Amino acid sequence: MYQFYSPAIPLRPYIENYWILKTQSSQDMPIQEAIFVDGRADILINFGVSYLRGNPQHPLVPITFSNLDAQRTYPVVIHQIGAIHLIGVRFKIGGLAPFIRYPLYELSDNVFPLGDILGQGACDLEEQLYDIPNPSAQIGLLDAFFLKLLRLHDSYQLVMTISRQLIARQLSIQQISADMGYSIRSVDRLFRQMMGFSPKFYARIARVEAVIETLYKNPIISMAELALKFGYYDQAHFSKEFKDFTGQTPLAYREKLRQPIMNPAPNLVQFLQDPVPEFR
Repeated sequence: MYQFYSPAIPLRPYIENYWILKTQSSQDMPIQEAIFVDGRADILINFGVSYLRGNPQHPLVPITFSNLDAQRTYPVVIHQIGAIHLIGVRFKIGGLAPFIRYPLYELSDNVFPLGDILGQGACDLEEQLYDIPNPSAQIGLLDAFFLKLLRLHDSYQLVMTISRQLIARQLSIQQISADMGYSIRSVDRLFRQMMGFSPKFYARIARVEAVIETLYKNPIISMAELALKFGYYDQAHFSKEFKDFTGQTPLAYREKLRQPIMNPAPNLVQFLQDPVPEFR
């Protein structure tokens, strides 16, 4: 079962949670997770068996190393069976930017060995996490590592402010750019650097997430009502967009959400009606 942990308070604007998934060495536990497009990057530190990662257009490929799985523009599926021991770091949207020196658009849709992006310190961290199996101590190591790396770019808060206004005020990027005194081109460039994608794509992510949350909380809502509620111009457009982001049709996804979720994956935690306990 996934165990979720809160990061240190200064890290919470950027890191959604840490999580640990571990089975007994003699237990072959299969997991299969469908991860929709949510704009978030993840770190997976793997001390167990390798896993398979793929997407609807490409076959599953084995991932044998601990890695940074950057923000994605397509859904992915994870398969793993055997003795599982994973430590995960789930970033918020744009939350990876304060910890790395690369523009996020250079990383999108790719999986990297930890040291390639986060340096030798990440490799040292992996060894320390393995040597100290106590979860509380492991969380302390993660906090110390990310606090040391944390550097806010000058434009980071600007992008976060624009992203909030884009959703909360339901304004176009043209209106927001004009209100804040920036050109559309400048805002687009800054978004790509700090989030890995354009403002338009961010708005699409936010809309599909809102659809998923609504489906979870109101599974009997009709597809026509959903499409209308979230501004899709017809059901065909709605179904295509939803499938592009989740790998499934809205109807199939609704059926999935109707099933009891006893052990929610990290990407589904924010949609649960009853908060998943976090441990410190």
